[in-house]
Amino acid sequence: MAKTSAMKERHPTLEHANMPATYTRIYLEWAQAQGIETSTLLRELGLPPTLMSEPTARIALQDHLRLLGAIITRSGNPGLGLALGWQLPLTAHGSLGYALLCCDTVGEALALLERFWHLRGRGVEFSFIEHDGCHIFEFRAEAPIPPVLKRVIFEFIMSGFYRGVQFLLGDQTPDGELWFDHPAPTPAQDLPAGFPAVRYAMPAAQIRFAGSQLPTHRIATANPEALHLAVAQCQREYALIEEHDSDILPRVRAVLTLSDRGYPNADLLAKGLHMSTRTLRRRLQQQGSSYQQQLETARHQDALRLLARDELPIQRIAELLGYTNPANFTRAFRRWTGASPREYRDTLNNATPR
Repeated sequence: MAKTSAMKERHPTLEHANMPATYTRIYLEWAQAQGIETSTLLRELGLPPTLMSEPTARIALQDHLRLLGAIITRSGNPGLGLALGWQLPLTAHGSLGYALLCCDTVGEALALLERFWHLRGRGVEFSFIEHDGCHIFEFRAEAPIPPVLKRVIFEFIMSGFYRGVQFLLGDQTPDGELWFDHPAPTPAQDLPAGFPAVRYAMPAAQIRFAGSQLPTHRIATANPEALHLAVAQCQREYALIEEHDSDILPRVRAVLTLSDRGYPNADLLAKGLHMSTRTLRRRLQQQGSSYQQQLETARHQDALRLLARDELPIQRIAELLGYTNPANFTRAFRRWTGASPREYRDTLNNATPR
C-alpha cells in the first residue's frame, strides 16, 4: 500500500510505539474473518506476527494506520469501524476500562477517562462540555490522518464510546446521537441494532446526550477497592509510557490552558513544564510544531467549548481567547471549522437532541 502524503509527515504521535496493539488485533481478527491472510499482510508491511498474540504488545500509530489502510484496501469496506466499535466491551480497554467499571458515578468515570485518555486513545483527543442540558463529548485528531482512515478510526472510537456509556448506565441511558465531521457514506451504511441517531458533515465530531443528570448517575458495578488497584495500574502504565515517550505535545496542551488572564505566554508555559523557553521552542520545533501552532489549537478547542455557552456573547468569547478584533476571531474560526462562530452556535442550538 502506498503511503499518503499525510502519513509521510514526521510526527511523534505517529512514530512512537506507544499505542496498545489491542485495537490493531481487533482489526486483524476482523480481516481474518473476511478471509484475508493476516500473517502474509503483517509480513508484507514489516510488522511482527506477535501483534496477533502478545497481550501487552504496543505499536506506533503510523504502523497501525498502514495496517488499517491495507485491510480497507483488501476488504473494500471503509465502513467497518462502526460495527467493530459497537461490539467493543469496556474490558477491551485494559486497566482503564476496568477502572471505569469500578467508579461510583459517571462523573467520576469521566474525570478518570480524561486523566488517562492517552493510555488508550493515541492519535485522538477527547474533551467533555455541557450545553443547554446536553452533555457533549468531542473528539479531534491530534495528528494528520488520511480521511478514509480517519473515518474508520473515529467511527470505531465513537461507537465504542457510546456503547461503553450504555453499559455503565443500562436502561437509564439518555437519548443521544453521534455527529461525524466527514460526509455521509454512499450508499447509506447499515447500522447495528439499537444504534443511536447519526448525523454527518457536522462542524465537529461529537457524541451528544440529552439530560442534565448524566454525571450523577450511579454505576452498578462500582467497587472502591478494585478502583484503587485499577487506578494504581493505570498510573504505572502512564509513567512507563512517559519514560520512553519524547512527545512533548500532550504535556504542552495540558499546561496551555485558558484562565481569566488568558493563555500563558511561551515563557510561562516553559516554566510550567520545568524547562527553559529555549528548550521548549527546540522541543516543539523537533516535533514540527511551535508555540503559536499550539496556541491556535488551544484557541480552537476553547472556542468550541465557549460557543456552547449561550450566555456568552461572541465578542466576549473573542476577547477571552485573546482577539482584540472580533473579525480576526471570525476569520480564524472559519478557517478551523468552515463556519462562522454564529453559524456554529446556531447549528448547536438547532441540533440539540430532545
